[in-house]
Amino acid sequence: MPRRLALLVATYRYQDEELQQLTAPGEDAEDLAEALRNPEIAGFDVTVKLNEPCHVVGQAIGELFHKRRRDDLTLLYFTGHGLKDDQGR
Repeated sequence: MPRRLALLVATYRYQDEELQQLTAPGEDAEDLAEALRNPEIAGFDVTVKLNEPCHVVGQAIGELFHKRRRDDLTLLYFTGHGLKDDQGR
């Protein structure tokens, strides 16, 4: 039977003082999680990671996609700052 799995990653606290501290990402992720979990809307099995270090998020992403079947539906959502390098990537 196909499964519906979602990983929602929200980062709003930063050690880099040049990055503005955000308020909305945590609330956005929690609101989306509530909607995705609702069986009348989407019925996903949802994991939320808030302000976790890179290695924790990386492990969660690996677990999200590990041993998935072709008919599973997966959703990876990130909310927070995005940065570009000197080459614009």
